[in-house]
Amino acid sequence: MLAAGVLAGCADRTSQVRAVFLLIGPWGPETEAHATVRAATHVLLGHLSPGDYFALGRVDAPHFGPQSIVARARLSRRPTVANGQTRLLRHQIHSLLDAPGEPLGDLTGGLLAAVEFLKSTAAPRRMILIAADLGADGGGAEGRDFPIQVEGCRVLALDVAPRAEAPEGDAAEDPMAFWRRRIVSGGGSWHPFSSPEQLAELLAD
Repeated sequence: MLAAGVLAGCADRTSQVRAVFLLIGPWGPETEAHATVRAATHVLLGHLSPGDYFALGRVDAPHFGPQSIVARARLSRRPTVANGQTRLLRHQIHSLLDAPGEPLGDLTGGLLAAVEFLKSTAAPRRMILIAADLGADGGGAEGRDFPIQVEGCRVLALDVAPRAEAPEGDAAEDPMAFWRRRIVSGGGSWHPFSSPEQLAELLAD
């Protein structure tokens, strides 16, 4: 009976394992959005549990490649080790936020890499968190308007760029709607947020 209980406990923990890929950038001039992103990443790291997977990618260059993935980790089951890993990840995130980047980034490439990472973990709960200018994907949407296959993934998004209200009669699709369409048509779920408090609510689901 004891062995069965131990196995059941292991199965329960396995079913709760989460894999998270955080995509940051590109940045325009420093704004209050930087502080929001810092606070949001603290919330995110605080919701990670031992055994969870985490990766950090920067999308502040024209092409997303292996060098764009700043960190990969699986949090140790040992709390003291996991705490040290979390502190290191927080430092890497802050360093990335403080570094200058290109005004345009390859967000599409970053999302494709994130999907591959999440699949490789085989984690049952998969999430991509974007903190970027959603309108700065390689110079625009032209040639990139295709579904991104993110079936089973939750995509949480913070648009760091201020958006003016579109003029009446303007049929252009705004960046948030553009990305929502691409994610949902690829089998994922789309969850925008604008504050650390909203992110905390989404992570608690």
